[in-house]
Amino acid sequence: MPDGPLDLPVPPLDLLHRTGHMGDKDPVDAYFRDGRKLRGWIESFLPPDWTWSGKRTLDFGCGAGKVLRQLADVASDGEVWGCDIDGPSIEWTQANICPPFHTFQNGEEPGIDKPDGYFDLIFALSVYTHITDHWAGWLLEHHRLLAPGGYLFATFLGAPMLKQLIGETWEDDNIGMNGLLAGYPWSRGGPVTFISEWWLRAHWGRLFDVVELRPYAYDNPPASQGLVLLRRKDVELTVEDLEALEPNEPREISALRHHARQLRDETLRIRAAHDDLAERVQAYTRVVLPPQGKPLTPAPAGKHLHAELARDLLHGEGIEIDHAGQAPLPVPNGVKVGHVQHGETLATLPGASQDFIIANHFLQQSEDPIATISTHLSKLKPDGVLYYAVPDKRYTFDYQREITPLEHVIADHQQGPERSRAQHYWEWVRWVDPSGADPSDMQDLKRTAERLDANNHSIHFHVWTQAELLELVLYLRAEHKFEFDLVAFRPNEIENIVALRKCVDPSALDKYIAALNTPPADLEAAPEDFDPRSYLIHNPDVQFSGADPYTHYAQYGRDENRKW
Repeated sequence: MPDGPLDLPVPPLDLLHRTGHMGDKDPVDAYFRDGRKLRGWIESFLPPDWTWSGKRTLDFGCGAGKVLRQLADVASDGEVWGCDIDGPSIEWTQANICPPFHTFQNGEEPGIDKPDGYFDLIFALSVYTHITDHWAGWLLEHHRLLAPGGYLFATFLGAPMLKQLIGETWEDDNIGMNGLLAGYPWSRGGPVTFISEWWLRAHWGRLFDVVELRPYAYDNPPASQGLVLLRRKDVELTVEDLEALEPNEPREISALRHHARQLRDETLRIRAAHDDLAERVQAYTRVVLPPQGKPLTPAPAGKHLHAELARDLLHGEGIEIDHAGQAPLPVPNGVKVGHVQHGETLATLPGASQDFIIANHFLQQSEDPIATISTHLSKLKPDGVLYYAVPDKRYTFDYQREITPLEHVIADHQQGPERSRAQHYWEWVRWVDPSGADPSDMQDLKRTAERLDANNHSIHFHVWTQAELLELVLYLRAEHKFEFDLVAFRPNEIENIVALRKCVDPSALDKYIAALNTPPADLEAAPEDFDPRSYLIHNPDVQFSGADPYTHYAQYGRDENRKW
């Protein structure tokens, strides 16, 4: 029996990051730190006479065991259970931390195969924050599963998070239980549900006594979730009973009206984004049907298009990322070009130092294209140009490979490219270059793929056609708030040329800074003359990430000698 959480295996990075990004410096340490903190929250709310001994506990939404593992020291004195909708997380916990724990997979709709009154404590961390359609059913199920006098500890999204997540100022009259982004994929965060204190007390209070409620966590006001401890009442209610409007509460109607406005605005934003993408794809994409057994023959354009675009777009001094077999881009007279070999991090270049960066036939070899583009943009001066030529898989040796969907690129960025590296090497040897293996021997191909992976062999990790490449560019601009203009997007023989011009809008920076929490959380940790506006200009990746410049400087910028 393990004595504590450190004695148990650590989940792989993709599962570790699934319920929240653990940071880039030491994600494992952050994983343990968060788990300890969350256990501390739970215990600080439980009554003084609470003891884990002899109790049955359920971590509802346990993921890969971030909090569950923190209860290793009490698992031998009772039963500690966990459940989650994510199959890979549950498979990992069952293979690695059971025993001492017990885990199972649940569905999105209410229903858990355990008898009435089985648990003494259920905790649901960052779960009701995402439930839009079945909240009443799950609340009833948790009530059923709890023993008489049992406790439910939950977190909720209240006033502190509304401004941070959707930019709206909290007003009690406007928020009851307002769910947004219904049906949004879990891989991209899922739906979000905001709950006001008055509404929670009115509706959840029909099943439970509210023992203690705090609008935000102790150690992170105001940008955190609310916390509530509930004690089971001895009542029998239905979904309809819980959903019914609270009598003589005028805020119920005003909140419903505001929720309808929120959903209308959400629909309009989605429709506008869809129409914009459809128009751009229709304008830029040539519709062709690939023949069987060979790549397409591209329409000619040739080197003259590169020369034409370089003449119009490239000025001053910049760099070109060299790539084996790729001829240098012809540039106009007077333009100075330096050459570098390793282009994903450009670690030796200071931020905002280049008039242009050329990276032809390079992006497809990046394991994390989103991070690569972010880095390249951060190295450009305002109005600097990022110039890419990216192969169109229909016209190259990649023609038999599956297109890399946008969701895959996003997951590689959010969870780390390690999650899919083996898959990419397998696709490479299966469809492009068997590297000496017998193409008909699947085991030989598998061994070859593993060898190439172990040797960090250079391959095309991602493949796109024109439409998917454009979708990636538009996603970066819309979702990541990358400040750039798309100044060229042109087919050219076997490739597509993409040119982005970096923008730094002073008024946008002022609005961005004004929208941050005041005073910033780490104001005291920054130097007295720290200029957040200058920091964002010199470090545009900070703005792209949506971070507070003070906090970012305190946590990362000082150690990285970031310019401000």
